[in-house]
Amino acid sequence: MTHQPPLPPLDYRAEDLPDSLQEVCEVIGFKATLTLVDHWGGKQLTIPAKITLVHPIVEAIGIDAAIKLSWAYPGIRLSVPACKSMERAAKLRALAVARTRGHTIEDLADMFGWTRRWVEMSLKELRDRHRSSD
Repeated sequence: MTHQPPLPPLDYRAEDLPDSLQEVCEVIGFKATLTLVDHWGGKQLTIPAKITLVHPIVEAIGIDAAIKLSWAYPGIRLSVPACKSMERAAKLRALAVARTRGHTIEDLADMFGWTRRWVEMSLKELRDRHRSSD
C-alpha cells in the first residue's frame, strides 16, 4: 500500500465569495457565511423577520449571527449559492502550495482525488493566471 501525501489545508477567502454573498458576509462574518453555504448552498433560505432560539439558522450559525441576519434581511428569501468557484479557488491555492513543495503530478492527483489530466490543466490555469497578473 502506497502512502498518499496529505492535502494542504484549503485556504478559503472572503474575496472568493460570489457577489451575492459579499453583503451577507459583511453582516454576519465570514465563518457564519461559510456555515450558511455548507448547510444551504444551492438552496433558498427564508430569513425569519423574528428569530427564535429554536431555529435551524440559530443552530447553524449561532444566535448573534442569526439576529444580525434577521435584522438585515427580515422575511427575505435568500438564494444561497453553492460557491463552487470559491471551492475551486481554495483548491487551486492548495495545489500551488503542494506543487512548490515538490510533489509530482501523480502525487497531486492522489492528494486531490483528481486525474493526472485535471491536475495538468489546473497547473496550466495557475500559470496562466500568474502570467496575466504580471
